[in-house]
Amino acid sequence: MTQIEFQVNGLHCKSCKTLLEGEVGELAGVKDIKVNYQTGNCQIEFDRDQISFSKIKEKIESFDYQVEDWAENRKQKTEIRDRGGVKIFAISLLIPLVIIISKIQALWRFWPSLMNQIWDTV
Repeated sequence: MTQIEFQVNGLHCKSCKTLLEGEVGELAGVKDIKVNYQTGNCQIEFDRDQISFSKIKEKIESFDYQVEDWAENRKQKTEIRDRGGVKIFAISLLIPLVIIISKIQALWRFWPSLMNQIWDTV
């Protein structure tokens, strides 16, 4: 079984949801379909041996709805996820750096008095 998620544009109401879930759900090979008409999100579970995504897409578009390109949608989600990882990595490097700088700064404040004590003992 294959499970995919994609956007369907043009959904307006519960009737749109019911229409898609009923018509696409009856296709041979489609196990489950969930449509959110408010967000346009569609999740389908289907058997690739019985039906292709292009056939499912054709069925949805036969009702004048627009299916966003699944590969492009997937690529955008991957790019967003990748950028999130970079942010976490940058923050994980930044926190120790801030701690080290604050320690050096604290030492720098006491440096003159520390040097005076060293010179007084010599």
